[in-house]
Amino acid sequence: MNNKTVRQLSHYLELGGVILLFIFSLSIVLPSPLPTILNIASYGILFLLIVARFKHFAYVFTRDKLLLLLVAFTVISVLWSVDEFVLDSARGMIRTTMFGAYLATRYSSREQMRLLCWVFSIAIALSLVAGALLPSYGAHVVNGVLSWRGVFAHKQELGRLMSLAAPLFLINALEKRDRWLSLAGLVGAFILLRLSHSATGLLTFIFALSLLPFYIIVKQNKYRLLPLAVGLLISFIAVIVVTLNIQTIVVDYLGKDMEFNGRTPIWNLVVKKGLEKPFFGYGYHGFWSSDAG
Repeated sequence: MNNKTVRQLSHYLELGGVILLFIFSLSIVLPSPLPTILNIASYGILFLLIVARFKHFAYVFTRDKLLLLLVAFTVISVLWSVDEFVLDSARGMIRTTMFGAYLATRYSSREQMRLLCWVFSIAIALSLVAGALLPSYGAHVVNGVLSWRGVFAHKQELGRLMSLAAPLFLINALEKRDRWLSLAGLVGAFILLRLSHSATGLLTFIFALSLLPFYIIVKQNKYRLLPLAVGLLISFIAVIVVTLNIQTIVVDYLGKDMEFNGRTPIWNLVVKKGLEKPFFGYGYHGFWSSDAG
């Protein structure tokens, strides 16, 4: 093989490894022992990706001292966490942090968005197939309502992912990047968002849409004060409109009560318990395993 062929092969192998790591991070439900095998393989793949660009990776990874301190504190907090699986969780957190640093080293923001579009497209296609052809796997009944969960463990996971995917596809479509793929992804993401019956996902999607005018104006007019102010104003007005009509949205459209099916009291208790240990907390992944949780 000539040098050009080797470079192309290396590029595709690297791209495949990155997409595989992205897909693994989605926590897709797979039969045993595939999750364990993929978990082990993910560390090897990440190691090879980093070694290939180690100098650039080390530079990017060590630039943000505050982030490094936060990661270090999180790792140290396993010492007072009561979660029996905390070491596995901490390793996963470190892996995610290093993968993020690698992405910043290797890809521009636009390239990262394109990668995410491909990953979301794969998740959408798999979830549509699972829900339509394998309903026992791709759907479940929650509170008496048949809700799609696709290739995920719960409808909220599907809804959360689609609430992120839909705005991203919309931005790509408006900027005329891979327009047909973006439009197909947008339609698929919105269909899955509605079929999941995830109120949280839908609210996240609505909030993301309210910020879209700000993104578009700032993107088209970099560093200009007037467009920036106009974008902020439009986004602020959109957020205010959603906030003032939140009861109508939640009760009439989403079919929920204003306590989000009992979540609000739980959130209040969580905040109260968190304030009891404001500095060191309950350790990484430790709250729900502790007596307080």
